[in-house]
Amino acid sequence: MADTGGIVVVTGLLAGSYPAFYLSAFRAIKVIKGNFTSHVSAAGIRRSLVVFQFALSILLIACIVVIYSQLNYIKNKDLGFNKDQQLIFTFHTDDTRSKMPAFAEGLRKLSGVEGVSMANNYPGAPTYHDWGVWLEGGNPAGSTDQQNLATDEHFVTVMGIRLIAGRDFRAQDSGSVIVNETLVKRLGLTPSSAVGTRLFAGNDRKWVISGVMKDINYTSLRDRVNPFMILYDPRGAM
Repeated sequence: MADTGGIVVVTGLLAGSYPAFYLSAFRAIKVIKGNFTSHVSAAGIRRSLVVFQFALSILLIACIVVIYSQLNYIKNKDLGFNKDQQLIFTFHTDDTRSKMPAFAEGLRKLSGVEGVSMANNYPGAPTYHDWGVWLEGGNPAGSTDQQNLATDEHFVTVMGIRLIAGRDFRAQDSGSVIVNETLVKRLGLTPSSAVGTRLFAGNDRKWVISGVMKDINYTSLRDRVNPFMILYDPRGAM
């Protein structure tokens, strides 16, 4: 609404500028006596306004092209996961979270549902859990910060995330993680060598890399892709 109001105001000012400038050139006494001439060239003002309108039109066309390009980019950008035909249900209380497994099983029985997963977050969420991780023999001082979410063995398939090395989660895959390409590079590894590597974090936490996924845009497209990993933790997903 504010933008619309601003456009109306600017348009009104521009539309009234020509008669205002033209009339301000007349002397009041000569106008009253019926003997007046304008010191301002009407043709010059018209030419100036035509040039201004032409320049404004070019600017507006350029803005439309840029906006269209940005919208087309957002629409067709490969985010690294399947964003279409996805429903996200959020559970905010302990009582509702305790019913998540039964709810998920009920959904899986529906003929129109291709897959169901439980997770404590989702791609595109505003915030994620994050902490530093390091390789065996490393220490917290040299840790690599990463963001993560906890989920079950269905998440990667449901979200259409592509693995480039290793394997997906399996049931009862405790202690396994899937990491993205960026985290692998930050750790000084390759996708093939990363599989089976142990990761460590504070509070004596440790995992084994079971797979490496292609980088996904899990935050805004304005942000670069940072180190990210998916933890197998069905209980933590609730």
